[in-house]
Amino acid sequence: MRTTNSIYIADYKKETLVRFELMPDFPYTNAASFKVSVEAPYHDFGKFLADFENKFPHMIVNSLDLAVPNIPDASSPDKLSIDFEVVALVRPSSSP
Repeated sequence: MRTTNSIYIADYKKETLVRFELMPDFPYTNAASFKVSVEAPYHDFGKFLADFENKFPHMIVNSLDLAVPNIPDASSPDKLSIDFEVVALVRPSSSP
């Protein structure tokens, strides 16, 4: 995954276990959900998101919310506050 100094992870929340139903008979029925907040320029976040989804195909990005910060950054006028949820599929434990 590409690393960049222009993406700042402002906050993240502890995971919660959620029910995940993609389609009938799908082997993954649970998922861990994480809420993440970052600050990043628009294009840099797009590159990060593409890299993230390609490197971790078992994770899904949901609920993407982009906002312009209340106090604009003169050095990076395209910087946004971005909140999103990462859903990671949880492999069910096998029965003994």
